[in-house]
Amino acid sequence: GASAVGAGVDGSDVEPSERLSVAGLPPSFTVTQVKDLFGEYGIVLQVKLLEIDGRKGRSALVRLVDVDQARLCLQGLSGYIPAGMVNPLTMSFADGKVEKASEVLFVKGLPLDIDEQTVGDLFGTYGTATLVKILSSRDGKPFKVAFVHMETTAEATMCIQSLDQTRPGTMPEPIDVTYAEIGSSKRSQPDSDPQPEAKVPRETEGQDKPRSEAPWSGYEAPCEARPCEGRPFEPFEG
Repeated sequence: GASAVGAGVDGSDVEPSERLSVAGLPPSFTVTQVKDLFGEYGIVLQVKLLEIDGRKGRSALVRLVDVDQARLCLQGLSGYIPAGMVNPLTMSFADGKVEKASEVLFVKGLPLDIDEQTVGDLFGTYGTATLVKILSSRDGKPFKVAFVHMETTAEATMCIQSLDQTRPGTMPEPIDVTYAEIGSSKRSQPDSDPQPEAKVPRETEGQDKPRSEAPWSGYEAPCEARPCEGRPFEPFEG
């Protein structure tokens, strides 16, 4: 029972992180139910429901605020058997790149007819959306993606907590909201490259001179959202 929970944590090659890999959830579990379960031990930023594997139930990725809260979840839910299931949850630190919090968000699953102002208004509910850049999805899927620059990292975190995996307004599908990843080296843009247009107005009183580069210069879509293995995500191609 409890030993299954610790598998992959102690003595494994996986570095502790704020992300947990969870298996053994009831197949009918929703994002909200997973957040409620893990929310007893920390602040849940994101939940990604994965495949259902017959009697083993549903798997999920759960992202907490920090590593300490992820550890608390591992300890607190050790041996926990969800209603309707026979075996305890199996949990471990998730393998893969750890997301770094930033004020730049990557949003996936936006309707094709949405514009920058609408996205800015939506994210502006949870802070100040200073710039928005909508892109077309490159993998042929019928939705748009976007970079949203919030004024602070705290506001970006609030957006993730409030909007990820939700259907704001009349949107037909849930949207994915994550921190944009910082590339291994910032891409320098030639002077001739077009700069994104600021679609969301902000107060300019007391501000320094305008930014000389896009605030997400050097950022990338999260790895699972990249359309092509090995091809950089270029947000400003003509």
